[in-house]
Amino acid sequence: MPSSVHPVQTFKRLLPFPIRDESWGLLTSYAELILAFRRVGRLTSIDSVDDVLNILIVESLQLLRFLPEREPYRLADLGAGSGALGISIALVHPHASVVLFERSKRKLTFLNIALSFFGLSNVLIRDQDVFRVKKREYEFDFVASRAFAPFEDFIEVSKRILKRGGSILGFLPRRGGSVGDIPVKKEENWRSEVCSYKLAGGVEGMAYSITFVEPS
Repeated sequence: MPSSVHPVQTFKRLLPFPIRDESWGLLTSYAELILAFRRVGRLTSIDSVDDVLNILIVESLQLLRFLPEREPYRLADLGAGSGALGISIALVHPHASVVLFERSKRKLTFLNIALSFFGLSNVLIRDQDVFRVKKREYEFDFVASRAFAPFEDFIEVSKRILKRGGSILGFLPRRGGSVGDIPVKKEENWRSEVCSYKLAGGVEGMAYSITFVEPS
């Protein structure tokens, strides 16, 4: 497998918090694994380890700013795809319990390979239609996604599987996105936080957290 040509610090300094060299080594191996299976698994059109690290993994880890650094928590990754969000978080936060929701058979095959490759005991895979999940069938502390659309569906599905006081995490559109785009009912009590970040190559984005104080 090819290796990144950029110094490790090029990417590590873009993360919201420092991570151990051991964790970064695992993330680099994961980027290489995604690249090796990208065509057969239809995982991504990205064709270099550097870009997988930058656009998929480092960006996904921007959500670390909203997650407990040491306390155990449960996180759902909706439409997990390559697992760039959920698996990256699980590799950096072994105290997290992560559930990957995905329906594509090709991507499910890859996710199982990745879990076996890294021996991840803190990650589960669910081949389950999230639109059919019953309210309170799961109770996650956090529900996150990189690309679950439309926005309205992501919010509504997330609210059904969040525990009270849980948070929805995601990324705003890179062009013209703002927290005002997040569809929540006006009568609901909620608070939001938006943080901007930069990736290598001058790419900028915004990550958000929405916490429903009194979920319906």
